[in-house]
Amino acid sequence: SLYVEGGRWTATRRKLKRERRQLAAGAAAAAAFAAYAGPLCATSRADLLSGAWPLDIFPRAATTEVVSILSGPARQIAWRSEGLIDSRSLENAAIAERSPRYPLLVDPHLQATAWLAARHRSCLVRVAQDGVGAVHRIRAALEARSPLLIEGVDTEPSVELMPLLYRHHTPRRGGRLVLRLGGADFALSDAAAVGPVFLRTQQSDPHFAPGVQSHLALIDFAVDEHGLEAQFLESLLAAQAAPLASRRAHLESELLHREEEHRQLEGRLLESLASADGALLDDELVARAEAVPAAKATLEAAAGAAKDAEAEVGAIHDVNRTAARRVAITFSLMAEMHRVCPYYLFALDAFRSVVDSSVAAWQRQSYPSESREGEDSKGGVPDGAKVESNSQGEDSTRSVEDSAPGASTVADAAEEGARAEDVSAREECDDAGKQRARGDKLGGASGASCTMGHRRGRSLCECVGWATYAFAAAALPEQQRLAFAAHLALRLASAAGGLTREALEDFVLGPRALATEPQPEALAWLPEAAWLAVQRLAQSMATLRDLPRRVCEETDAWRDWFETEEAEMAALPHGICNLEALLIVRAMRLDRLAPATRAWVEEVLGQRYAAPLPDDLEAQLAHASPAAPLLLLLSPGADPLPAVAACATRASFRQNELGGEIGGQLGIGEGGMGASGGTSLHVVSLLQPDAEAAAERALNATHAAGNWLYLQHADRGSVRWLQSLERQLATIQAQTSEGSQFRLIISVEVEHRSKGCALPEALVRRSVKIAVEPPGSLRGAMLRAWRTVDDELWGAAEALHEPLAPGLGLASSGPSATDAKAAFFGLCHVHSIALARRRYCALGASHAADLAASLGVAARALSWTQVPAAVWWSDLRRNAGAAAFGSHFGNVWDKRLHVALLEAYVHEALPDGQQVSRRLEFLELPSRDAYTRHIEASPSDDIPSDLGLLPRAQSALEESRADELLRFGAAVMSTSRVGLGPFGRSGRRSCSGTAAAETVEAVRLVLDKGRDAL
Repeated sequence: SLYVEGGRWTATRRKLKRERRQLAAGAAAAAAFAAYAGPLCATSRADLLSGAWPLDIFPRAATTEVVSILSGPARQIAWRSEGLIDSRSLENAAIAERSPRYPLLVDPHLQATAWLAARHRSCLVRVAQDGVGAVHRIRAALEARSPLLIEGVDTEPSVELMPLLYRHHTPRRGGRLVLRLGGADFALSDAAAVGPVFLRTQQSDPHFAPGVQSHLALIDFAVDEHGLEAQFLESLLAAQAAPLASRRAHLESELLHREEEHRQLEGRLLESLASADGALLDDELVARAEAVPAAKATLEAAAGAAKDAEAEVGAIHDVNRTAARRVAITFSLMAEMHRVCPYYLFALDAFRSVVDSSVAAWQRQSYPSESREGEDSKGGVPDGAKVESNSQGEDSTRSVEDSAPGASTVADAAEEGARAEDVSAREECDDAGKQRARGDKLGGASGASCTMGHRRGRSLCECVGWATYAFAAAALPEQQRLAFAAHLALRLASAAGGLTREALEDFVLGPRALATEPQPEALAWLPEAAWLAVQRLAQSMATLRDLPRRVCEETDAWRDWFETEEAEMAALPHGICNLEALLIVRAMRLDRLAPATRAWVEEVLGQRYAAPLPDDLEAQLAHASPAAPLLLLLSPGADPLPAVAACATRASFRQNELGGEIGGQLGIGEGGMGASGGTSLHVVSLLQPDAEAAAERALNATHAAGNWLYLQHADRGSVRWLQSLERQLATIQAQTSEGSQFRLIISVEVEHRSKGCALPEALVRRSVKIAVEPPGSLRGAMLRAWRTVDDELWGAAEALHEPLAPGLGLASSGPSATDAKAAFFGLCHVHSIALARRRYCALGASHAADLAASLGVAARALSWTQVPAAVWWSDLRRNAGAAAFGSHFGNVWDKRLHVALLEAYVHEALPDGQQVSRRLEFLELPSRDAYTRHIEASPSDDIPSDLGLLPRAQSALEESRADELLRFGAAVMSTSRVGLGPFGRSGRRSCSGTAAAETVEAVRLVLDKGRDAL
């Protein structure tokens, strides 16, 4: 036994000598890493460890094992079981536990909070820094030596906590230390006589003074793309093969236990050999010598089992890697969208719930008759699966207010995507099977397995990809959804290696090289700006080097393409296609960039990514919870209250149906509760007097009763009260039982290009968001407006009679029923045009007009008698226009537009069947439903002339869409960030000294060329 172990002991001795020589350098590198790497991003940490930074003082071998030096394998396994999967999260945990300073965790996605909760479980004490009685709760936790998490440290710690956090201890007699906390002395036996203390901020871009960072260990726990991919791989593994994941964790723990046992046996054997006095055949020594090979055999068996389990896990990871990478890229893009609008902040927990629900939907669709335990070894798709179209008409998809009950949820849409992808994958598998049947018998089994895994991977990727896209795109207005889909496709292409960083920047920012050749006379038809863009594109894209030469040599072909109205649909000379064609359209025909991008997105991602997305309020409500409110981002002219009330009504009926009751009522009150049966809706506007106190009472009442609370105009509330609301939601999360029906709905008026956010960042991040827009088309706006004509108004119109003296032009006994219906129809049409114009220009409903008030004026005008028809209609226009804006106009141009529309569409000739727009005229119909069907039969595609605009407005609309596409990309196009500094996240590029020198040389060359040109 000793002879067999001798060779291995000799090799171990050499290894230990080598490690001892690097021990000092490794310890120094680990200490420097723990002290300074906390605020850095993953790229900067890798540069620090790889020696790319100028101060390269540590050997390469000493810097590769920094995390192993700071923590052992057993600790890392424990961290992984607590939710820290990726390498950066493990580094953060090592820094947090090894740093002598109290950690200040930058945790926008609550990953560190979840880790601490899993690590310390019920022992963790969470205290808000500015909460009621915070100092007393902190002191109680310190006395009990409980783990303490101080939340809400967004700028700097409070003054009362400075002695604790900055270790300002006063020595006293008896060897004790006294800490003054909250105006009272607190005795400590020694400086380390308290439990672990952590501080947390949920802001994604905090700003801390240098003094705070010198006393606290700042650690950036924000997730990155690679970390997200690793985390989602483990989540998908747990969802598909939970027994395998548990077995792997058990085998890893057992392997560590066997290694420690083998190490202890070897140590005792070596000690016995060292102390032996010549009698090597002692019974105890022989027993220890024989135990070492047995322990080694057990260790090798455990290592083999762990290796086999890891191989199985690796096979599943290979299948799921595409889906995990897609999900990670989607969330990383979502995490950068706050630069577009500060309300675009998303919580990682809510995003994970969407992924989990889509995976569950995919499993139900793929394995309808199999148990969950067998899903990891099964495959296939149900026979007869059909591909269903997801495209919707514009009128049914533009507005939350028009969404029909029972609309498909995100998970249902994911199931449709899974079915569609499985059908296409099945066709590929059939083709692959035919090729293998031609004679390749050796690789048949493995090939079939790979094809099956490829099918499952593509199906899962399409399923979770669509679900996560729909979840994120629901928060965006229609004009920004195409930009989001386009940049998602660009990042996916970049991750797959088909797109360089330079090409991506050229698409968003435009080619940035200088033009060198003058424009030939033969290209006089081409604008000068387009010619310069072509030259810059040729300089920045290697595959388009000869583009200027091609344009000059084939002038006629390029001119024909350039003058084509829909240039994105025409074939380019030389067969240029895909991304290169998109870049050429961006350079030469910027007005057609949006349609070209839409076509490219359809080709890369699928048709439904470029189609209008159904704004399903109920689908987003399914992701909300008592602690995660639904945040409605309102565009001008939007009114979500009817849709919210309808959702509450349906929830009431479902709840009563489950409870065995019959029926359900909805109580809606402004500042007070309405009568209800089941779920009731309480509406409070923060514009009303004493609104915050009323909202506070309503929040407590609705939470206790399990009802819904709708807070309107939350952006008008005070910052202090909104911060207290966020803390109350955190308390509600801890107190609410499972299955509670309480929901909080918040609405804010948003300019989707604004840079300010009226709500606290933590409140916005924990919310589930949906953009609420008015209908985009004239038909959709008209349908919504016509629904405002209720039974009371229609009954008043039906009760009228015909005028007695129509030939004299006098309404001697009042207006007729036809006049009343025409007035209602004309006012709805005017309101619809003002809304539909918002797609084309800013001159429209920039302030929400009150259509109900205008219709009320029309109803009161039905009693006006003994006036000429022209005077009756003139008074109606004047009074209805004033009522639409509450007797004051917020915008003088809106006022002029509204007056002009009233003059054009509300007059005495309307009852005679005037054509109010293209193939839409007023007719005498018997019922409101007949008018609804009449409006639905009108064309859904608008032209500018329908809205009183010039034909040039269509081109302006396409240019505005292209401008929004580029503006969105410029906002989310992030450079390589160094990480968190004294003044927040740095936007500078992280580069080495060589790269910086190359950059300076490139700038010098550009300046020299510019000087020569001048």
